[in-house]
Amino acid sequence: MSSVGIVGLGPIGKNLSLNIQENRDIHVFNRTHPKMYELVNETTNVHGHATVLDMVDSMKRPRTVMTALPHGKATDSSVNDLVTILSPGDTIIDLANEHFKVSRNRSARCERRNVNYLGVGISGGANGARNGPALMVGGKWDVFSEHHDFFSSFAKNVAYMGDDPGLGHFTKMVHNGVEYGMLQGIADIFAYCGQDCEVMEIVMAEASGLTSMDSL
Repeated sequence: MSSVGIVGLGPIGKNLSLNIQENRDIHVFNRTHPKMYELVNETTNVHGHATVLDMVDSMKRPRTVMTALPHGKATDSSVNDLVTILSPGDTIIDLANEHFKVSRNRSARCERRNVNYLGVGISGGANGARNGPALMVGGKWDVFSEHHDFFSSFAKNVAYMGDDPGLGHFTKMVHNGVEYGMLQGIADIFAYCGQDCEVMEIVMAEASGLTSMDSL
């Protein structure tokens, strides 16, 4: 892997760029140019480009391009564009919160062009992207191995889920389900406490004490 690019500079893409540029140069593209050039002006290793084609042409092979865009049409459109301009042996890393079957379809599209694809679930939100996210990776083992050092350079936790390109996003889906279930449970308890913050604080402190090793 010679060079890295990111398409999409929302909360995840921007903070990932800030994180990654601490260790290496990174190329970026965003549909809204002012946001992109604002990021370029406040960093030393981020290089902005007017179009995705300009970005790809400026990168050394083999290239790795991360798509940090919303799921569905936005990421589909980006992947469709990238597979037509990337070269065999380049890699697309799909960071969308996507349905795992869609990830498989994108991987097949890339494979027909001899472009590598990794479906990667990313956890930690914008703060995690800036300071070290958790990554759940699905795709071919050899492609993951080639990118492992890169992932480890900016992520706090990297887990390979298997050679099915949808497994990274499937794992993130399960992760989100567990997380939202926990949040709903906390909300239910807060409602039971009459939305009284002081009572809630006491309940949470008691719950924390019950789950400590000393209480077992």
